[in-house]
Amino acid sequence: MTDKELDDFLEDLRTRFAKYIEVTERGIENEDIVEIDLAAQSGSGDLKSLSGKHVVIEVGKGQISQEFDKQILGLTRGATKKFDVKLPESHPVKEAAGRPVTFTATAKKISKKELPPLGDDFAKQISGAPSYDAFKGDVVKRLTEDKKLRVEADVKNKLLEKAAGGVSADIPEGMLRRETDVMIDELKSSLMKDKLTLEDYLKLTKKTEASLRQEMTSGAQMRVRSKLCLRAVALKEKLEVTDEDLEQEIKALSRSSSEDPEKFKKNIRESGIEFIKDYLLRRKALEYIMSNAKVKYKKEVLGKREKG
Repeated sequence: MTDKELDDFLEDLRTRFAKYIEVTERGIENEDIVEIDLAAQSGSGDLKSLSGKHVVIEVGKGQISQEFDKQILGLTRGATKKFDVKLPESHPVKEAAGRPVTFTATAKKISKKELPPLGDDFAKQISGAPSYDAFKGDVVKRLTEDKKLRVEADVKNKLLEKAAGGVSADIPEGMLRRETDVMIDELKSSLMKDKLTLEDYLKLTKKTEASLRQEMTSGAQMRVRSKLCLRAVALKEKLEVTDEDLEQEIKALSRSSSEDPEKFKKNIRESGIEFIKDYLLRRKALEYIMSNAKVKYKKEVLGKREKG
């Protein structure tokens, strides 16, 4: 882990614990949090997706665009400004992307960001650590371990991608469809964490389920090839899933769902047990590939903290 990565993490923490103090004696400055009433128009008429009352913007983040942020600098509370901005081609609002938009902005509230100073008080507030040095030591240890895990995961993905690339097999449509179903279910689970449904996601991204499935085709093909590759490795190397392996995995799954292991196991159908066994076998095959691969790391991959 580098000093810059540590500094960036600590700065992000300070931002999360920042206080926002309303100001009335000056106009908008960079990094302020502002509430504005906003009306947007283009050649095709009003742009409702870029208009609204009490729209909250962190100036300098380019939430609408960097040029927009520059235009509202200096605007005082209660003041109104009308201006034109050409939005970038990559702008998420498709009907306005790459086009000039006329904005009318009225500043309703301006707040400045006040970051807490780094020190013992800060450390105690967010972690209960006895001192800032102790807190920073814990952060360094955790970030280093997280980075190591990310690098290992990236290496596994690259090795598997390389191995699967050598699989020359015609993938049955049924297998591809089932893998796409799994990817859709994974997306649904991820969306649930943000209290969204698949229907919400499709509306927000202006996609149909058919077009989403089409987008997933390439990824599904690679995943199927990867699974075929791992099963072939397991067969060739005579890898097996033991009863103990299965029991340990079921216990881990039950803990993640906060359910009694025995009750959890009883609720799993035979097809579910076979699915877990298949997953464990593929995991063993990937571990076998990892243990027999020759991997060279560049120094900058894991990083190194500078002394001092």
